[in-house]
Amino acid sequence: EWMAVSPFSLYYWDSLSLEPWAPPRDVAYIVVAPDNDNLLHEVKTFFKVLSNGYESLKLGRHTPITKALRDGILKVGAKRAGKLENEVEHDEWFSAIGEGENSELLRLYSKVCHHYLVPLLTQIPLDASLLKRDTTPGATRAMGPPDSVGERYRR
Repeated sequence: EWMAVSPFSLYYWDSLSLEPWAPPRDVAYIVVAPDNDNLLHEVKTFFKVLSNGYESLKLGRHTPITKALRDGILKVGAKRAGKLENEVEHDEWFSAIGEGENSELLRLYSKVCHHYLVPLLTQIPLDASLLKRDTTPGATRAMGPPDSVGERYRR
């Protein structure tokens, strides 16, 4: 039998011997994050804890897509911002947000997603192989975008 409970019940998941009603659902993910060593360490830690929690609750597997990106993280930072600065915006919304540091960051993230993430996702097969870690040397970089995009945004 199933029952609906508050999200706060997750804190008591183990002690109440709860388990998912539906079958486990596997999740493969990519993180888009700033290229900042301190922040990347925190992002990696957060997703490891999230993955461990997801799997320990028997909700399924929670793994980064490492076939294309090391650790499943697309870094937005320094190296390629010059290439993307002259690119045309693909959404009218960006002309309405005005100017400013945050506006420029949003535009940069949009361009990185459009120029690197979209082509990357179209190359990846959407099957169970996403959940397997690719351990061959150099294979994690074969399809991946550059490690970072946009030096002036590095903090």
